[in-house]
Amino acid sequence: MTTPSEKPRGGRGIKIALGLSLALNLMVVGVVAGGALRARMQPDAAPRAMAFALWGALPDTLRDDLRGQFAPMRQGRDDAREHRAAQAAALTAALRAEAFDPARLDALLSDIDRREMRAAQMRRALVAAIAELSPQERAGVAQRFEERLNRRGGP
Repeated sequence: MTTPSEKPRGGRGIKIALGLSLALNLMVVGVVAGGALRARMQPDAAPRAMAFALWGALPDTLRDDLRGQFAPMRQGRDDAREHRAAQAAALTAALRAEAFDPARLDALLSDIDRREMRAAQMRRALVAAIAELSPQERAGVAQRFEERLNRRGGP
């Protein structure tokens, strides 16, 4: 029994365990909140996820063929994010310029059109390749597509 002048020992191990538990719980809350915020901040994430699911559902040989077709169209894709940021800055500067230059704005918008045309070409090639599949092969693609979407929590 302890006397009033003695402090009961609280156990250093318990304090460490509680601190680690709190840190782990905060980490989990941060990851969940970050994922929710990221999903909200990327409104185009669902269509992109569906496109990746469809790509992954294609037969391997078809994906390999399409990769070969898409390779020339995808050149410069690695710096796409930086390019979009530079485009946005250039568009903003063109719009704010004291002496507005319509030709400059048109040139900037034409560059955006070229990138969108490449995406449209890739989409047409994908549709044409899927159209060449037999009904059974398309059914297999549909099954794998659905499985991939369900694994990711739906579209």
